[in-house]
Amino acid sequence: MPGAIPTNPLAEAFDGPFGLPPFEAIAPEHFLPAFTAALAEHNEEVAAIANSAEEASFENTVVALEKSGGALRRVGSVFWNLASADTNSELQAIEREMAPKLAAHFAAIHANEKLFLRLDAVLSNQDALGFGDEDKRILEIMHRRFVRAGAALAADDKMRYGQIIQRQATLATQFSQNVLADEAAFELPLEGEDDLAGLPDYVRDGAASAAGERNSKAPYVITLSRSLIEPFLTYSERRDLREKAYKAWVARGANGGLQDADNLCWKLKLVIDGCAPASLLDSYDAERVPAADENILNSTRATDFITPKSHISRVFRDAVLDLSELVPFARPLVNSGRLSVPAIYDGSPLNGHDDAAMPRATRPGAPAVDAPLGDGEWLLDRLGDRFQLLAINAGLPERVLVGDMIVEAVEVDANEKVRARYLGDASSAVYLMRPDQHVAARWQAFDAEAVSMAVRQATGRVPGGSSSCHD
Repeated sequence: MPGAIPTNPLAEAFDGPFGLPPFEAIAPEHFLPAFTAALAEHNEEVAAIANSAEEASFENTVVALEKSGGALRRVGSVFWNLASADTNSELQAIEREMAPKLAAHFAAIHANEKLFLRLDAVLSNQDALGFGDEDKRILEIMHRRFVRAGAALAADDKMRYGQIIQRQATLATQFSQNVLADEAAFELPLEGEDDLAGLPDYVRDGAASAAGERNSKAPYVITLSRSLIEPFLTYSERRDLREKAYKAWVARGANGGLQDADNLCWKLKLVIDGCAPASLLDSYDAERVPAADENILNSTRATDFITPKSHISRVFRDAVLDLSELVPFARPLVNSGRLSVPAIYDGSPLNGHDDAAMPRATRPGAPAVDAPLGDGEWLLDRLGDRFQLLAINAGLPERVLVGDMIVEAVEVDANEKVRARYLGDASSAVYLMRPDQHVAARWQAFDAEAVSMAVRQATGRVPGGSSSCHD
């Protein structure tokens, strides 16, 4: 019928063999409306349970909750399987959109006070109601799940917890997609028998298939698929090739996975501990998105150098490699890939005061540069996982109190390496270091008020705002 709205195959129960969904009829555009309808249906089911006039019982509360959300499970089971096993750009866009929405949906359920009171009442009366061991266990698990999801928190804390969970869902999705993109982009070409040394036949066959699938000019290709990368690392006799493959494997996630975690973890902890507002988490995008772009640019340049896409690029690459053995100036031009190099957060809203007399390499936003301190000790080993003041030829208190937050001091002597990397033209310096060992601010001398302002800025607090911090 002209103009008729096509049926969404996700809207009905699946009737395929063994209950399988009709994958051939499902398209990416079906998921968002299906999710929207399923979320609305689940909300109605949960509201009916929470607002029931009946006395709370195992059947009308625990069992009803377990059975609710059938449509959401149906849609989600198809989507998340496709997103993990057969994804594409359309599904990834839906995943990024739905991750915070689903997190907010379940956070709202766990924050539903009426619902939790009913669940609490069933738990309190379980002995009188004569539950069996299995029912008690189901009730215990469900109640604990609600408590761990913030159900017992005060209203304001529930709201903040929900915000954190939504943001965490967004970031986790972004990171997993970064890892997937790195896995799809990397390939290690193997040209001949020397490159294949030690590899059993099944690994060679897999590498040949991968080369065909990727239309590679090389007869064999190692990708970051576990079925190829793990046996390659196990059996290959070429240490240099194993090193390249291993570095690419551990650096998945736009070559910044560890930095992503470092950047996020200290911010999450401060927010959860009440030492910073939830808005601090917004700085993750401001810092890590440009960092990811930088890593992608460097990865692209490295790939173009390693596997030239044109004749002139190959001539340049070969000339650089030949010259690098003879003359020093050509060696920096060899681009073998920059892996896991910390990004500089220029322009970050968390950056504080700077002093132009000091080296540019350790400006606010830059990662701390290591330096030997003598007797086998190194500077980065002195910097911990908290805010600290690094003092070089500068006097300052052993610790500074900013609100309820204690900022400890680390004093070092200015040897030649420390002076070159941290002092420059200055005779002394005080650096405010973040928990991820990035520079937050720096001065030539200690100023308590300036440090306090810099800590507030680095923790996302508005000027003059609360300095409360709960340990």
